[in-house]
Amino acid sequence: MVSKKKHLLAGFVLLILLGLGLWAANWQGAKPHLIHQVACPNLQQACQFVIGNETYVIRANQAISTTKPFQVLLSAKAGRVRGRWEMLGMAMGPNEYRFQSADGLNWQANMALPLCTEARHDWLLVLEIDQSTVQIKTSSKIN
Repeated sequence: MVSKKKHLLAGFVLLILLGLGLWAANWQGAKPHLIHQVACPNLQQACQFVIGNETYVIRANQAISTTKPFQVLLSAKAGRVRGRWEMLGMAMGPNEYRFQSADGLNWQANMALPLCTEARHDWLLVLEIDQSTVQIKTSSKIN
């Protein structure tokens, strides 16, 4: 009976050590998550930003407004792009958008602004582009 308990305890300790080893290996191999901030007062006009050696161009196909959906276009090489809308000091409901691309160079997402109960127009488009985060300060059209 004692031998069985010792084997279980040894197995449990080995499992914990293995988990810690895997965690340490992933932590050391993880790339840093970079955050870039960009001012783009009018998203309908093309805005540029640079990550590493890549220049990105982003624009909306029309003035962004809370009254109708719009399309956001991103040009640059990437493996994965996601976006969400935020406002400083205000909780927004979940609104994550996955950008789609056929060639890994031209990305697009159909988006809609979340409801703002204070009628504010200052928005933050947060893009997750591979290992980087881009926070784009912009404004919506006043209706």
